[in-house]
Amino acid sequence: MVKRKSNKNPILSRRKAAIPLHRVETTPRLLGEIIPERLNRPDHFRLIARRHHNAFAWRRQSWIPLGVVVNDPRHGQGITYDHWLDAEVFLSLQAKMLRDTLEVGSDIMPTMAINHMGTAIPASMFGLGMTIPTDHITSVQNVGPWMTPALKDIREVDDMPVPDVHSEVVRQAERFMRFYRRNLPPWVKVVPPAKIGPFSMAELVRGSGFYLDLVLDPQRCRRLVEICADAIIRLEKYFRRVAGPDGLGYYSQFGIAGPGPRLGEDSIINVSPEMITEFAVPGIEQIANAFGSRVYLHFCTLERSNADHVYAALAESPHVFAASSQFGFEYYRRNVDTLQGRLAIESFYGDALNYVVRKYGSFESWAREFVPRFKDRSGLVLYFEVESVDQGKCLWDIWERVHSGKGTS
Repeated sequence: MVKRKSNKNPILSRRKAAIPLHRVETTPRLLGEIIPERLNRPDHFRLIARRHHNAFAWRRQSWIPLGVVVNDPRHGQGITYDHWLDAEVFLSLQAKMLRDTLEVGSDIMPTMAINHMGTAIPASMFGLGMTIPTDHITSVQNVGPWMTPALKDIREVDDMPVPDVHSEVVRQAERFMRFYRRNLPPWVKVVPPAKIGPFSMAELVRGSGFYLDLVLDPQRCRRLVEICADAIIRLEKYFRRVAGPDGLGYYSQFGIAGPGPRLGEDSIINVSPEMITEFAVPGIEQIANAFGSRVYLHFCTLERSNADHVYAALAESPHVFAASSQFGFEYYRRNVDTLQGRLAIESFYGDALNYVVRKYGSFESWAREFVPRFKDRSGLVLYFEVESVDQGKCLWDIWERVHSGKGTS
């Protein structure tokens, strides 16, 4: 069931835009004008992928990969959750973002993912309720609806099967993927939607009572995580079949190439390292074994909420090759010797850029201190968002100059 302050069901219908959105822009001819062929740089893309893989494998390369994603707020004006299922609207928005991002020329691969459905895709398989926000959100392309738990009691797990992938929201996501593939240049990879981790999925299915259940009924909690891991495996395999050749290899929804899938495991920050090992890691192991690769996990952090305990727990798992978090670069700075060869870090998105500007006075001042110290250590991939191509080029120029040892007046 989907709840909203409207009599329209956003999963089954689409509402008209509040302002003209020029849908003609999504014809193949005009999409070619949005993403011109001159931005197709195969040799450069191979270099970027190599940089990412080298960093995740802790291979020295005298370079810290940095992706600069351009999210110009002007492109998203007038787009709200009323357009949640309008593939033309989101393709036009994301095509402009990708064009601007590739204009900067940083360490970002030419990929496009269905991000705006958030956790609604796997959650719909379990029959969770959804509430579509009514507020305008500037990053609507990356944020999905809110979820309502499906289980009132953990004992309901006893009769819970692994859900089928063919929910309505899954079908809509597949429609988006096929529409994107038909209309985008062949060198832009349409990658499967972002994946939630099994522990965080279990918390969504059960709700906040899951944390008490971890203590009072651990066996059923482990079973719920197992079911969620199986569901995520089924869903990812399904989307990779839909993606066809684009489904080969692994790319995050933000254009980072890696040796395995990226999972969003935000809920693990709420439990101890021992509980992460007992309840979260087994589900991660299931997924890693299903795809024959290690995985990397995202969890959110803030300047004053850094979740240091999570990195230590993940570093102990042979199934996790990297941790992804906004302020993970600070943990890396303090613990690189401990992390070396065990757990790579993806970081610097969210508020991290503003943080270093506040702390060091400028991005350049921070880069001058950070890059010479760590560029030969490897194990680190960074990316962040800016609002214009000019700002992105300026920061990327600083990054290149600092790596080369040249001045950056």
